[in-house]
Amino acid sequence: MTVIRLITIIWILFLTTSCTNAPSAWHHDNRADQTYIVMESSLRLDKMPKTSGELGSIYHGSLILDSQRDLPANLMIESLAVKQNGHTWLIDGDTLDVNVLSLNRWEVRFTWQLPITAEKPANVALMIKYQGHKEWLVDKEVPIDIIN
Repeated sequence: MTVIRLITIIWILFLTTSCTNAPSAWHHDNRADQTYIVMESSLRLDKMPKTSGELGSIYHGSLILDSQRDLPANLMIESLAVKQNGHTWLIDGDTLDVNVLSLNRWEVRFTWQLPITAEKPANVALMIKYQGHKEWLVDKEVPIDIIN
């Protein structure tokens, strides 16, 4: 009986830490040092009724990466983190849409169900990788717009 209880406790600890561990660099800002990239984020909560009649709780995010120089073609988007009320949710980079608006301006978009509230702003962090170097771009206190 104690082995099952121990496994249950370990599993609960794993689940709670996997959604609450913040990236190691929430103290960063929205500028990358090596490539001089500035990130501007916007978040929207879609509360429009769906065809099934249920109200939606889907968040849409748009992150604009802007640089004075051309963004490198081999710049990789590794992951995205959203933080609110002490909890952090990670979204894998493979699930993000990247649109090249111009050579020095990209848009990273996502649609995700997140257990956050639209009444409070959230912090958004994007991990980029360039030439083996990883860096977080962090946009703090991003307001969440509501689509009714």
